[in-house]
Amino acid sequence: MTLTATAPRPTPTTATTRTATTEPALTAPSPKPAPERNHRATTARKKAPNRQHLRAVERRHYVRDGASHRFASFIDWATERDLGAYVDRSALHLLLDAEADFETWPPDCWTEHGLWQFLWSEVSTACVLEGRPVPESVPETMWHYLRFVDDTVGLAAGSDDLATLHSFLAVYGDLDDHGRPRPVDLVPAA
Repeated sequence: MTLTATAPRPTPTTATTRTATTEPALTAPSPKPAPERNHRATTARKKAPNRQHLRAVERRHYVRDGASHRFASFIDWATERDLGAYVDRSALHLLLDAEADFETWPPDCWTEHGLWQFLWSEVSTACVLEGRPVPESVPETMWHYLRFVDDTVGLAAGSDDLATLHSFLAVYGDLDDHGRPRPVDLVPAA
């Protein structure tokens, strides 16, 4: 058996012995330059709003567009029924403005839960944002407003009946069976 000489194996070289002509030295990748911010381009690529958001916006436009007409119609309706003395116009404005931000669909759909949420959340929030107290006549005005909606355009499908809504207002708004404030109970003398 004959042995032949083999070429010696090359030894591994380090980065310091490498030359630019044979092998490039290992370096960290250079960071990519930050893309230029174009405000118009980024705003044009925003996601389209979802359907629920579109319904809420459509509802606000519907209510706000008809708020002044509804206010005038309500005042005429209340005058015909001799209820003008029981309607606080500032409370009515407050209710119509808060209704524009209230997210129920379809319009004029009122339930006990929705009414509770509207009176003790939306109306209260609107008053806080305006820096004024909630008018004491809000439940009474809401009583007559619900009657007005039921008499003119009708409560929307899915609403509780008017008697249920009125009984809710009577209990939580401290009203009598005719939608007027209950007389203050006199404290018995001790």
